[in-house]
Amino acid sequence: MRVIIDGDGVLLRYTEPLFAALEITEYTLEDVTEWDIFGLVHRWFGADAHEEAVALNDTASFWESQTFLEGAEESVAFIRARCDELICVTHPWEGCATWREIRTAHLAKLGFKPSEIFFNGDKRGYAGDLFIDDKPSHITDWAAANPSGRAAIFDQPYNRPPAFNWPERVCWRPGHAELGRLLSPR
Repeated sequence: MRVIIDGDGVLLRYTEPLFAALEITEYTLEDVTEWDIFGLVHRWFGADAHEEAVALNDTASFWESQTFLEGAEESVAFIRARCDELICVTHPWEGCATWREIRTAHLAKLGFKPSEIFFNGDKRGYAGDLFIDDKPSHITDWAAANPSGRAAIFDQPYNRPPAFNWPERVCWRPGHAELGRLLSPR
């Protein structure tokens, strides 16, 4: 079994470090009801805050501030023990000169080797048995391109129904019941 997993929003926190860097205290991740965080920042705080949020992605300190989502480390170990191959395909942030090195170092802490990490915003070409991502369009695009595989949306407030209805949903819960079901043959 080959499993493909996303980085930001699935293994590593993105919204919380962004809010912290912008000193946003009146909103939390639970208030983020759509995937376009930059659009929300623009609507909530205006164009200057939007530009500041985008500019943060060009700084090494922002990427270094990211931490693993609760349960990510245990869940990656659970997946590794039950599959033949686990790879991470994560969207590149080319504005930061050291982003790849920072992301690779983060993922190495989860046991990913450089040969298991791919930087690509288009994930359709990575065939596998299970694909886990938090972006709705990545899920639908991957599922259309890989009809024999399973695509599971990683549960986040910005991709929950009614905004995005998808039959397979997963998060890093203790006991790994959802993951176990997804990793078992259909």
